[in-house]
Order: sequence, then C-alpha cells, then structure tokens
Amino acid sequence: MRSKWLGNSALPAIAVGVVACLLASCSSEVASPPDSVTVSEGGFEVAQGPMTITGPAGVAPIGSTVTASSSDKALPNDVHEMVEVFSAPVEVKIDNGNTQPAVPVTFSFKLDGAEAQRQVDAGHIPVLLLQSEGSDSVDVLEATWNQDTQTLTGQAPHLSFGWPGFLKPDAIIKEVGAAFTSVFGLSFPKPDCVGESADFTSTSYTVSPVSGDVAWTCIRLNKAAQEGTLGIDLYSNSPYIWKVQTNPDPIETSGSLGDAEAIPAVALYREILDNDADSDRILLPGQSISLDFGQYNMSPKSGVLSYDLGVYLVGLTGYGIGTVMSKFAPGKYQRILEDKAAIQCLIDLSETFNDLQGGLTGARMGDLVKGVIACTGAVGGSVFGAITGLFGGAVMGPLASLVNPRLAAQSASFEVIRTTTDQPAAAATNAGAPGPVVQNTRCGQITDPRSGNTLTVTIKSSNVPLECSEAEATFRELLATINDRTWPVRTYTCGVLGAGEQEQYGYVITCDDAARGAKIVLGK
Repeated sequence: MRSKWLGNSALPAIAVGVVACLLASCSSEVASPPDSVTVSEGGFEVAQGPMTITGPAGVAPIGSTVTASSSDKALPNDVHEMVEVFSAPVEVKIDNGNTQPAVPVTFSFKLDGAEAQRQVDAGHIPVLLLQSEGSDSVDVLEATWNQDTQTLTGQAPHLSFGWPGFLKPDAIIKEVGAAFTSVFGLSFPKPDCVGESADFTSTSYTVSPVSGDVAWTCIRLNKAAQEGTLGIDLYSNSPYIWKVQTNPDPIETSGSLGDAEAIPAVALYREILDNDADSDRILLPGQSISLDFGQYNMSPKSGVLSYDLGVYLVGLTGYGIGTVMSKFAPGKYQRILEDKAAIQCLIDLSETFNDLQGGLTGARMGDLVKGVIACTGAVGGSVFGAITGLFGGAVMGPLASLVNPRLAAQSASFEVIRTTTDQPAAAATNAGAPGPVVQNTRCGQITDPRSGNTLTVTIKSSNVPLECSEAEATFRELLATINDRTWPVRTYTCGVLGAGEQEQYGYVITCDDAARGAKIVLGK
C-alpha cells in the first residue's frame, strides 16, 4: 500500500510491516509476528506495531484467544479514491475468526501527527474502515483524532481487517456529481409519429410540440370506437419526472418503459412513485404514456406537464448516493430498491423538497444528502455509519451548483389543434354521387326528461340541406317515446350506445337517414 506523501517509493509485499510503521510514525523496527492474548474477566488488550486493540469485559468468553497481525490486504471497489488510508490494515480475530465480539472493540492507531492534522484541516473526516473476511463490503465508521496523543481511535462492532484513515467528503460528492451528470444529459430519439395528424371525414386534428421539447407528442385516431376517438401519446425527451394533466381527463391510460429500463436512476423513481394516486400519468425519463379520450366534448384539448421536483431531487440524490455506496458495498443500490422501509422514508423526504423558492443552497443540499443517507445507509450494512451529520453546506456547494440550473423547468404544455374542411353544397364526390353539404354542425341543447341531463344536438353530416330545427325536433320526439335500443323516428332510424360505451363516450344517441345521407347525434 502506498500513501500520497511517500511519493513514488516502491513497496514490495515483504516490506509491508516496515511501510506500515513508517506511515504510522513509529520506530524503524519491523512489525513483529502475530501477537496473541487470552480474554480475561476484564477483557483483552493486544498490540501490533503502532496499533492497539482493546475489548472490555464481556467482549468474548473468558479464555478465548485474540490474535492481531499486520496484513497486505488492499481496499476493494475503488474505495481508496474516497479515503486517505494511513497504514496497511491490522487483522484481528477471536478464536481464529470463529467468534465475533459481543460488544464493540476499540482500535487505536498511532499516526503521523503532522499529516493527520493536514487531513483534518482539509475537512476530511477521521474514520475506521472495517472489512470482514470474505466480504466485498467495507464499513466506514466515524473515529476520533487526538492531536495531543497523535492517535486515531474508533469502535468496531465486528472484527477482521481494520484500517485507519480519513474520509474525503469532497471526493464522495464528486462521485455523486458524476452520477448526477450521467442522468442530466438524457434525451431520446423523436418517434416517427411526431407531426402526423388524426383525420376524420372533414376534420383533422394535430397536436403541438411540448414547450421546451421536454417530451415528444403524437396524436392518433382510434377507429375501433363508434365514429372514432382520439389518443395522445407522450414520449419522454428529458431527464426529469413529469406529472401529466389533460383537459379533459383521459378515460384510459397506459405506459411503456421503453428506454427507461436501461436507466438505473429510473428504477428508484418508479419505487418512490409507485403509491402515487396518479402514477399512471407520470412520465419518467425514457418512458412513454398513452392517453385515450372519449367522443365530442370528451376529446382532448390541451395538456400540462408539471415538474415533480421533490421526487426528482430525492430520487436523483438517492441514485447518486446509492451509486457511491455500491463502491463500498457492491449491490447496495439494488438492496435499496428492494427495501420498503427505505423507499417509504424517501417518499416522506421528497414531500419536504417540493418548494425550493430561491433555489437549492449548499446547506439545503446537505440536508438532502444527509436525509437520503439516513433513509438508505443501514440497508444491507452500515457502510457510512454515523458520519452523515458531517456533510456540511460548504462541501455541498458544488453539488448544489450542479443541480440548481435543472430546477427551472417547472412546467410545459401542449394543445390539440382542430382543422375543419368545409365542402360547398354543389361539390360532388367520386362516381357523381352528391357529397355532404352539412358537416359537424353543433346545434342547440335539449333536456333528456328521463335523467334531466342537458344534451347537445350535432349534425354530423348530410348530403342535402338540413336545418338544426329538424334535428332538434327529431330528438325531442325521440326522447318522448324512447322505449328500446333501436327504433324509427320520422325518416330516421335511431339507436343508443350500450352502457359500456355510454361510460366511455358520454350518453350518445345516433340517428341515420340513409335516403338523405344524414346522420345526427345527441350527446354531452
């Protein structure tokens, strides 16, 4: 193992004991072979070079053997990038590793006082690093540094390998920022349906782009329904989380994860949002949602996408912290996703970050990071132990600066555009047949005496001149005598939609006059 203040000195494995001694500022004497002691009523104390390990009374059965030896074991998972380690580890075992301490054991390390103080002055945190035999995880526990005795001391709840060191919060935040940046740049291809129209006989519908291009919009015609209905498909084109509201509300919503399945951060967003009442109308990065509407006044008119700030910030931070934690404990992020208590804690935390007037300060960012660590730190192992309170605002400033520009996108919108093509009365269709001379003419409203509902009369089409007064009179006569699903009225054959269709499209009656090519509709 090499320490930064030793320059490029070579450290052969056979010299580990000497190197540990040099880094710990002790004499030049090479570390002795493993030391061993027997646990007594008062506990034990065993030394290995500049390191002393003590256990209080009751730490282990009386007569147990405690051994301590220096080791050349290296820290795994790039942990060294976030921790300044002061010596090779000491390996401590009770009964050859078959017994773990019943109460915490104290590790004390004599260190180079001047270098340790430089770490403190740089804002680094004294820690005890522990790793169990055969484990890939490294626990980081808060320790204390005494400049007078030049000793770093920490409490170990389990035994195996232990390192003295200083955790570098700035390096951790840099790693979190790198995880953030990998999400910030997300954008997604424009689908082929963008710009297409949904065309009825004489009416065409298009949908405008979403402001800021935070999502792609497509409109489609559902031909299966009577006379057709419209649907809106939204495809994410940003790293943000959007709640979608439309006027009117859709009658059916479905979603497809698409590219979202390949984005690790989205997995945490989904878990946090799973219990949201409007979870089916939340657009995640890389996801698409389909909104289906009813007929007439239930057709789509506009939509608003609202930025779910609290979930975005907590989910993003949870992903960043989880990514860093996974360097210390492989699989940590996946365990967070599967832990219901941690997810509920993040849900509660997200509700406190929905209103950030004036932006995110370093101190507030620190609160967010500490809150996320408090929710997730204990999942599958302590990892960060008790150090969460030491992430202050000064350290968080760069992270807050990275996030703040992404907080401005509070909302976006789109609208449905309707275009009607009127055909003159003298126009003729193919094969010389007369074309419709009246189309999509909204007439007056009448009241259904059975329900009291106010309904609108619409002339959908007619190949001959047709007045609203005739259409309205037909429906008044119909409503006065209606007693079946299909019946003749004047020159029309009329029918009412079934119960399922009424719920989907509104209460709708249609009347057709085949001889005149006329269709009139009564609906909400």
